[in-house]
Amino acid sequence: IDHWQIYVGQENLSRFLTIYEAIKKIQDIPGDIVELGSWQGGNLLGMAKTLQHLNPNGSKSIYSFDSFEGLTNPATEDDFDEALRGKYRGDFDKLIAAISLYNFDNQVFLKRGLIEDTVPKFVEKNPDRKISLIYYDADFFEPAETMFKYLVPRLSIGGIILLDEYGMPE
Repeated sequence: IDHWQIYVGQENLSRFLTIYEAIKKIQDIPGDIVELGSWQGGNLLGMAKTLQHLNPNGSKSIYSFDSFEGLTNPATEDDFDEALRGKYRGDFDKLIAAISLYNFDNQVFLKRGLIEDTVPKFVEKNPDRKISLIYYDADFFEPAETMFKYLVPRLSIGGIILLDEYGMPE
């Protein structure tokens, strides 16, 4: 693992560096980080480790919303290929263990369930919570609609929205 640079693909390296640069830019922007769609948690833990690297005493939390069931709830707007059903299924327990392994229990929080159900409940319970970065990787129309309705209004001035795989046909 110490030689991960040998094995990482250009697309994944570019994604990591883009996230790193975004986190650098939001260090002084009020608000936490929200990830929509976490799959196995690579980007989630990468963001947590980047935050720790850039500001070891910082107070930003990361909230990740995912069903951990993979691609399962398409809307008619999604033009969904049934062959993809269940793809990107995450392992909730494994991710919880990784969060604990790196001592992120008080900084990284998983919200399990459909994004269109869990985000509105989260916002209702945390009406004053600001957001400095939204990382969207949920693939479907309804989670995107939920993001724009519930989370974007809480984005601080100068905050950033990153759309994973933007412009990629698949």
